[in-house]
Order: sequence, then C-alpha cells, then structure tokens
Amino acid sequence: MMEKNLFLEKVLKCKSDAMERGELQRDAIEILERGFCRCHIDSNQKSGLLLTGINPSFNPKEGVWPNEVRDPDVQEPSGRYWLKKASQFGDMWPKMAYMDLYPIRETSQEGRFEKTFRNANRFRADLLKIAQAEIEQLAPKLIVHANRASMYYWGIKPKTRFGEDPHNYKNPWMGYKVERVEMSDDMPQCMKEHGRLERFPLYKVVGFIDSENRIKYPKETRLNYIMEYVMEYREEKDRVTLYEPEDWEYILNWIAE
Repeated sequence: MMEKNLFLEKVLKCKSDAMERGELQRDAIEILERGFCRCHIDSNQKSGLLLTGINPSFNPKEGVWPNEVRDPDVQEPSGRYWLKKASQFGDMWPKMAYMDLYPIRETSQEGRFEKTFRNANRFRADLLKIAQAEIEQLAPKLIVHANRASMYYWGIKPKTRFGEDPHNYKNPWMGYKVERVEMSDDMPQCMKEHGRLERFPLYKVVGFIDSENRIKYPKETRLNYIMEYVMEYREEKDRVTLYEPEDWEYILNWIAE
C-alpha cells in the first residue's frame, strides 16, 4: 500500500486543485477539514480477498484532524460496524485487505456525501485514481463490495439481472469491463444455494469499456473477479442467503483454478 505521507500529499493536491477550480463549495470544504481516513486491513492480503466500501463514516467523538490522514487498524475489530464485517469472514478477516474508494469522513453516503460532492466530478475522479492505483497494485483475486452503491464507481450497475448489460456507459468512472459468471457444475456448492449468483452477482474482469468518459488509468488491469454483495439484512429470510465465513475459502480456491 502507498506510504502514508505520499498518500496524503496526493489527496491534498487533489483538494487544492479542486479549490483553485472553484469546484468545492463551503459544505464540501467543511467535510474535508475533518481530515482523511484510509481504513485498511493488512495490505499483504494473504488470502487474495479485498473488501471495498465507498468512504469511512464520521464519528464526532473521534474529533477532527485537518490536513492529516490516519490509518485505523481494523484487524482487531471493535464496535458493531467492524465486528459485523469481521464475523462474516471469520478466520479470513486477518488475512484480507479492506479499502474505501474515498478517504472522506462522512456517514451519510447517499445523502450528504453524494449531494455535497455531486458537482465535484473532477475532484472525485482525481481521488478515485489514487484508490484505483492502489487496488491495481494489490491485484486481489476477488473484490467484494461491502456496499452495493460502490458498484457505481466501477462503472457497473447494481442489481443487474442475468442477460442484461451491467455496464454504466453514461457514468463509467473507472469503467471496468466485466462478464457475468453463470452457474457451472464445478462451482462450490455454497455458490449454487439460495439463489446467491442471482442475488450477489459475480463478475470476471476482462478489461475496460471503450469510453471517452472513463478514467484513463491504467491502460490494462490486473484485477480478476468482482462480487456485488450485501453485508447485512434485517429479515431472517434474507440473512440465510449470505455466505458463511467458511464459504469464502471455497470461492477463492475455485476462482484460482
């Protein structure tokens, strides 16, 4: 993973450039003044599994740290948010990586985050380039999206049905080109149960879409598979469809074959 000072230097450069362009309004600057957070688990990610989200939440009790970046250690999870995630991956958790696409501290993603930075597309794209470079460097076997909404920034439409084109050509952002994985006899049994392939689409990354609107870095990808996932359901009938902690090793082994 990128050295912390270099990461901060790049993020602050994105911020200053955006301010020079007049792209950031007062409410956006106020959020950025909270400081930056780069949540991640062991960057060696020995399992080959990367869990991604959109951005870290903001806890006022933690205070602010303007023009600074912090790397909270979540390998020893605490609090409901991290314990819930860790429990779904079991023994895999200390061996996997976690990364948010944006280091911006804001809890309300669909509300304040999206609305505040909606007109700061150049700024969001510049920050996304930093995250994309780190993810490509890690080159995990499987990327699991902890938040369906984050698929948007990969250029993939969430909740796409089999047979439909999943690519978001209008707003491609990173613009990955993917192929939907369908049921096969050699799949682990856990992938065939509870309609999981329909509910949690699995895609093979095959390159980038041909679009002038996508981020032009990099030219080639080292990524392998992306899964659209849901970390939590309220209803028991939905919770039973989630993968069990021991299932992830079977999935990773199948992908590696």
